[in-house]
Amino acid sequence: MNPSLSDNLPLLLEDIVFEGGYFDLPGKLLHIKGSDAEVFLNNQTINNVSKLEAATFQINAVLDISAKLVGFFHLLKVTNQEFYLIAHEDLFDSVVERLEKYLIAEDVELTVVEKQLYGVMGLRALKKTKGGFRAQYAGEECVLTFDRPALAQLDSQKFHLLKTLTGYPVWGETIHELELVNNTVLVDLAYDKNKGCFLGQETVAKIETRRGAAFKPVILAVDDRQELDQGSTLKGSGKKLGKVLSQAGSFVLASINRESRIDGLELNIEEPRPFSARVKYLPLYKDTEKADAYYHFGVEQFQKGNEAKAEEYLLKAIEVDPVYEDPYESLGVLYGRQERFQEAIDYMQKLSELNQKSVMAHTNMSLYYMKMGEIEKAEEQKSKAMVKQFQQLGDEAEAKRRVEEEKKREKAELEKREAMFREVLDIDPEDTLANYGLGEIFFLKGNFSLSIEHLQKAIEHKKNYSVAWLALGKSFASAGEKAKAKETFRKGIEIAGKNGDLMPANEMQRLLGSL
Repeated sequence: MNPSLSDNLPLLLEDIVFEGGYFDLPGKLLHIKGSDAEVFLNNQTINNVSKLEAATFQINAVLDISAKLVGFFHLLKVTNQEFYLIAHEDLFDSVVERLEKYLIAEDVELTVVEKQLYGVMGLRALKKTKGGFRAQYAGEECVLTFDRPALAQLDSQKFHLLKTLTGYPVWGETIHELELVNNTVLVDLAYDKNKGCFLGQETVAKIETRRGAAFKPVILAVDDRQELDQGSTLKGSGKKLGKVLSQAGSFVLASINRESRIDGLELNIEEPRPFSARVKYLPLYKDTEKADAYYHFGVEQFQKGNEAKAEEYLLKAIEVDPVYEDPYESLGVLYGRQERFQEAIDYMQKLSELNQKSVMAHTNMSLYYMKMGEIEKAEEQKSKAMVKQFQQLGDEAEAKRRVEEEKKREKAELEKREAMFREVLDIDPEDTLANYGLGEIFFLKGNFSLSIEHLQKAIEHKKNYSVAWLALGKSFASAGEKAKAKETFRKGIEIAGKNGDLMPANEMQRLLGSL
């Protein structure tokens, strides 16, 4: 990843995800207590309450028998026998009524309580926060607490951007009453398919294991001058593509139909007005990218000669991920250039501890000790660099030997599979699976003409065979037939989208974009 700084999402969200602050968590609070509390909640909700640890929270929901949402909420665990549930005030009564309906003989007491709940997020803000309930909220580590934090309040616009980019559920905006849960992000954030039965579970599982949701949220990247009304219907090619859920600048969270829900696909919207949008899967912002983003920004500033800014962001990258090696090396080089030799050595020493095979760490330390006039230490580090270089060469030789062995094994496996498929085709020359299998094998062998021949036969007899369309497009591309490859991928994407085969559809879209 080497992001452009103008659209570097961790930088756009830095005030929230790095410095951080607090936010009010609106809603009404239910206290759930009793010896059967955990078992009862686990049986009634879509998430696995039995896996929830003390002093943590989860997003959860209750459904009706047809898998439509009665309500969703955050569930906070004190102990196995005590929980708090917070839900939007519009949903709260429905959630409580749903729980009470199935509370028969269990030892569980439900009590409405008057307390304010706050959320804290951001690396530095979290370091100042003790206690509370920890988990992910809108893709970021968060603490929910009943104690009002002595922190700045999060910027509402940037908080909205974070929730849009992660698709985090917001009642009345991204989630609506009696929606099929499969059509919402809750099926990804809260549904545990392995936990066992709950009301609506059979319907949820059936939809997920077949073609997936008919409509589901994705991000549409648009020109930031496009201002779309929440709830407006999106149409293109004479049909409904989806509807707008929320917008933050050039990012639109929209519920899009199955056929169009392909990562990287460009949609030509005709209504409510003509514009183009590119589909991006959720979550578009990932907290795991922060360190990498800060590191690349720091390197770019270093290359531009802005050394103070470079140092700031390289240090931030380490603060986010203390075992990320690259920022240590870059800081060592930066400090060496500034003749801050001892600091440079300190960071190179940390690098050598993180990566005991690092040659550059000892090479640079040797250079810096030399410049400090400490010749004996310089020679010692030079010797360590040479030892590690020889070790590295030995590792490379062993790796090369293993690669060669793997190639031989793969070749033998290919020959075995080829013989098997040929035997099948001797009996039935039109067999779809055998033709597809031989097409894949000839592609791997670099015989693209035979690959194309067999893959076309496979598609002739099974026109909705998504993976065969993908393989055929790759064969055309590798044979240098770019126009045929593009045509094949376009047809394949359309077919895969109708099938709900999103993995081959996404791969074909990626390859089409690269041609």
